[in-house]
Amino acid sequence: MLSSHDAGQITDSSLTDESARPRRASVRRVVRIGRTVAILSLMTLLVFVLVEGVSSLILFANDLLEPTQGRNSAVYQMHDEELGWVNIPNLRMDEIYGPGTYLQTNSLSLRSDSNSPRAIPDGKKRILCSGDSFTLGIGVSNLETWCAALASLDPSLETANLGEAGYGIDQMYLKYQRLADSLDHNLHIVAFITDDFRRLGLETFVGWDKPAFQLEDGELVLINTPVARRAFYVPWLSSHRHFFSRSVARSRWRCLTDLRSWVARREQQLSWYT
Repeated sequence: MLSSHDAGQITDSSLTDESARPRRASVRRVVRIGRTVAILSLMTLLVFVLVEGVSSLILFANDLLEPTQGRNSAVYQMHDEELGWVNIPNLRMDEIYGPGTYLQTNSLSLRSDSNSPRAIPDGKKRILCSGDSFTLGIGVSNLETWCAALASLDPSLETANLGEAGYGIDQMYLKYQRLADSLDHNLHIVAFITDDFRRLGLETFVGWDKPAFQLEDGELVLINTPVARRAFYVPWLSSHRHFFSRSVARSRWRCLTDLRSWVARREQQLSWYT
């Protein structure tokens, strides 16, 4: 027979087990929920990786088959520690904007069919043209840019095209500063659009890191230099977060164009690593 003391202990133990059972059930429930969340997160990540990989392969194959790649300016640009990016020097790309078109750069990365000597030729006046893609002349051949057309107005004029796709006012100034001593000139023309001033304070633009200016004590100070080269393995989602913020308002075709530009840029970066 159980004594009253033993019976009390059994009763207390039973009560303890009864009170602990809901807590154990709650812990098991939390563990199950955590495991489910972890599995769903992993599956979501795998889906993103799979979709990105398949999309990249499809767009890469399409890029190989499509003859006109000129709208993807990254195919003729390379990283530059001072400017962010610059035209690849001594490059020629035929049929780049369509049949009969071409893009050619000289040793100074200028869009030109030939190298420019430092000294101005006798009887000539040299004009330097700075600007963004409108000055570079996306969509037309070298001799059809506005800078080249300017030289055709008067045989005494010689022009040098310093244009770069995507440049802001800051990069235009820095490129001019780099080349001013290498090219004697009589006049410097800067062509710009409103957005070029917005780019002045940006440290990244269209997937590239870039230099920028900020105002400190009433003076402009250059920051983000030397400009870092983005490694190929930088996560696509972080380096292209701007793509998602704009994609909702864009058409499906514009979204695909952004993806194609990214693929082209990565191909160009890889070519410089090998």
